[in-house]
Amino acid sequence: MIPRPALRIFLAGENEFYLAEDVMTDVEQHILGKDMTIENICNYLKDNN
Repeated sequence: MIPRPALRIFLAGENEFYLAEDVMTDVEQHILGKDMTIENICNYLKDNN
């Protein structure tokens, strides 16, 4: 079995969560697949907001 990590970022609305497709696209364009860890994603999002 080959692991296939997938990036999913959800944001909270008033009564629901929604998939943040624009944020996910941005992260995927700036972080290489081999470097896509929770820590790297969080650091990228902190540095770019």
